[in-house]
Amino acid sequence: MTTLADVRKMVAGEEAELARLRARREELAGEMAAVAQSIASLRGVGKAAEAAQEEAPVKPVVKGRKRRKAGGKTTLKGAVAAVLTQADGSMRAPEIVAELGAVGYESASKDPTKRVSTLLGQSKEFRKVSRGLYTIARSGKGQTDRTTGRKAGGKALTAAVAQSISLSDAIMQVLGKSRKGMAAEEIAVGVAKTGYDFGKGRPATIVSMALGRMKGQVGKMGKGGFRLMK
Repeated sequence: MTTLADVRKMVAGEEAELARLRARREELAGEMAAVAQSIASLRGVGKAAEAAQEEAPVKPVVKGRKRRKAGGKTTLKGAVAAVLTQADGSMRAPEIVAELGAVGYESASKDPTKRVSTLLGQSKEFRKVSRGLYTIARSGKGQTDRTTGRKAGGKALTAAVAQSISLSDAIMQVLGKSRKGMAAEEIAVGVAKTGYDFGKGRPATIVSMALGRMKGQVGKMGKGGFRLMK
């Protein structure tokens, strides 16, 4: 038979356990508050770093000096010239920017399209075809080539002037000899055999760019296969 003393003992035990749990709750609440404060501090440091980076002064460009990337890598002007040379046609600034990586140039600019647009409008190495469309400035025989600064016909001619066959013509030749569809990589191999110089760009990427602009002449079939339109 449970006595009153037993009941009081049970109640006292439960009250002690309740007090212990409440104390633990307070302890955990304190730890959570400390963690929240640490997170807030870390976020504050991150935001401060981002703000400092955005507010960092931009070094002015010294006129008359060419800016080159570390290690003597391709300049923006050289990369744009390479893209337009390999494009075998006119392009817009956003299209050029999308292909800069294919010629080995990596831009750190927050607005590379604006930089390329400015360069196209100011440099004599590029010729405006129509509104927003530019191509490489080609030189005739005996004239000074604007890319190399030497007479046309000399050993220093760029690929744009030295090419004896255009990229589109080379692609047409390669596809014309094939009875089946060809992938861009296969076409690039065939184009190289025609004597076309891809320069420092990636042949398959350059061919893919050209194929995209040859609508009406080249059709796509299956997964990545191309053939001449009948």
